[in-house]
Amino acid sequence: MVSSNTTDSLFSKCIRLRDGRCIAEGYISPTGFEGCSHDETHQAAHIYSRSYRSMRWNPLNCICLCASHHMYFTKAPLEWQSFLVAALGEPWMEELMELKRGHSRIKIPKCEEKAFRAYFREVLDELQAQRNEGNT
Repeated sequence: MVSSNTTDSLFSKCIRLRDGRCIAEGYISPTGFEGCSHDETHQAAHIYSRSYRSMRWNPLNCICLCASHHMYFTKAPLEWQSFLVAALGEPWMEELMELKRGHSRIKIPKCEEKAFRAYFREVLDELQAQRNEGNT
């Protein structure tokens, strides 16, 4: 089981709190798939694989999806790309592609994860405070 204090877990919580809902809510696929049961778990869905360590914890590279949409888009990568352009916009996707292209060879050393964890703890605290104040 993954600890709730891991960098991945903290990052995931930040993304889910930032977006607050499945970004694909209301999306109906060309095949008729609707997804989004309201009792589903939300997940952080990476646009480019987490295996690109330089992109792994980049908030631009992740959105909140329900478990059904996450699984659906994982199995439909071309539709995923089309959805992302429609949902996030072409400028977002172009910026993200440039970031990936520019950093694809850069590897973040595992020893730097401590700094990322501390950063995402702070971000999570801020997002939770905003949510409690009704600002998100």
